[in-house]
Amino acid sequence: MDKSTINELLAGSVGGAAQVIVGQPLDTVKTRAQTAPSSMFKGPMDILTQTLRKEGFFALYKGMASPLVGIAGVNSLLFAAYGVSKRIISPFPQLSLKEIAGAGAIAGAVNAVLASPVEMFKVRMQGQYGSPGDKRLRAVVSEMWRDWGFRKGIMRGYWVLQSSPTHRMLAEDV
Repeated sequence: MDKSTINELLAGSVGGAAQVIVGQPLDTVKTRAQTAPSSMFKGPMDILTQTLRKEGFFALYKGMASPLVGIAGVNSLLFAAYGVSKRIISPFPQLSLKEIAGAGAIAGAVNAVLASPVEMFKVRMQGQYGSPGDKRLRAVVSEMWRDWGFRKGIMRGYWVLQSSPTHRMLAEDV
């Protein structure tokens, strides 16, 4: 493994961890807004205040274990896959827009293998509202594996196209 790939892996890990720590509270509010029954909350601020009041500050970080470990890996994989893809597509540092898009698409496809389960577990954890029956990550993973298996459970949503990796790469180089 060459030095640039190692640097890309490290940068992805540190960036991914920072992304999760800073963004998790907002992501929890967003996920609850998307998954809660319509009568449960009046809006994002109500989700935030009710969550803080009923479950405490750390409830905003519910489901963080999966992305904290996973996003570091996901971003490492994304950064490295993008760097390697660019070097495979062209030995020259200046790539055309088509080459950049191709490298971003390859990196996104590789990245989705790890990102899909991480996101699935995170959303399942965030959809719990502080009841005594809330499950820990291990129980959520085991239940999904038992009930749905690998393809329809753990990897559910894998083929859904996410434009963010390609957009991120295009914004970087264009």
